[in-house]
Amino acid sequence: MGRLRAFISSMLPRFVHSRSSAPVCSLHRVADVANNAVQISRGNSNNKHVSLTDSQLAELVDAVGAMNPEDLSIEKQRFIDEAHKYNDHQSIVYMEIANKPNYTITVFVLPPGTSIPLHDHPRMYVVSRVLWGELNVKAYDIFPHDSLRLPEEQLFAKRNEHFRLPAGEVRALTPTASNVHSFAAEEWTAVFDVLLPPYDPAEDRSCTYYKVSPFENPQLHQQADAILEKCPCPRDFNTVASDYNGIKID
Repeated sequence: MGRLRAFISSMLPRFVHSRSSAPVCSLHRVADVANNAVQISRGNSNNKHVSLTDSQLAELVDAVGAMNPEDLSIEKQRFIDEAHKYNDHQSIVYMEIANKPNYTITVFVLPPGTSIPLHDHPRMYVVSRVLWGELNVKAYDIFPHDSLRLPEEQLFAKRNEHFRLPAGEVRALTPTASNVHSFAAEEWTAVFDVLLPPYDPAEDRSCTYYKVSPFENPQLHQQADAILEKCPCPRDFNTVASDYNGIKID
């Protein structure tokens, strides 16, 4: 375990990943680690901004990697049957496992050929694990807005490697690393997400969608290789809520 955490820490601030061989732990352990990390970061100040240490993030990655997927009771055949029943093979299924002040835990189920468009997680950490299937991931680091060189709706960004995320693998994004990403599925895929702190417009953590704009003048920014432009939520991005039937978090 210590060697795993050392490896995870060495990857920061990049997109962190782990294939955990640790003993199986419970969903409640994931929730406890997430909640404690935010509480420690905020301290007694009730600060709306959260900054995790490398060890705190590594502990959460470990917990998600060691979680028993059977706790969630998410069977692929259920979603295949529902898609046929309602003749809906394009909507992404959203299940909320927990929605707490310090964290949110969700599962998205993507039918083949669907995607979650490019979006951000302002001042947030997200740990994701594919439960079954496989995701194609595109991720970008973003730089602070430069009002002298770009209009308000655009940001300089640096593209990380595009990669496949297979079942069982865990990845994490941070406020500065891979914070803008998209998911695409070629087969039925379920992804488990822990977000901390959760989206909250009242605390300046709203979800914003982006499209990639041409980066025609590299002299504008020495580190960036892309420009991300804010855009409305794509019309072809459809989600439907579904009941979660697994272990509950009080």
